[in-house]
Amino acid sequence: MENNRKYERFEDFGRVECFGICPFPGTLNDISQSGMKVTFHSFVSIEMNDEYRITVRLPKCQYRALELVVTPVWLFERGGKYQIGFSILHSSGAVYLADYLRNLQHEKESELEDTEIFA
Repeated sequence: MENNRKYERFEDFGRVECFGICPFPGTLNDISQSGMKVTFHSFVSIEMNDEYRITVRLPKCQYRALELVVTPVWLFERGGKYQIGFSILHSSGAVYLADYLRNLQHEKESELEDTEIFA
């Protein structure tokens, strides 16, 4: 399947809190400047046209947490797990997210350079 995304998507791990959707935190699967995929392991209550404030806690992030405003784009349920694709809207945390993603890009480039050196 061809990837036509505007921004590179990074597989990453983090905790996503949005009590307006689920009383329990979700797990971040991947993230980009424009969106993210999150898995919730409990029932979710979501309106597809609403905006939600979420808190994303990333272990490798120098900032305590990212506060973002998102809107759901798609929802997929299987076996009691709910995956949701979110679009990230303009929010104050977007500046910190951009910085975090730049760091992930640098890590990725360093790993590629290391692989080429030892190949």
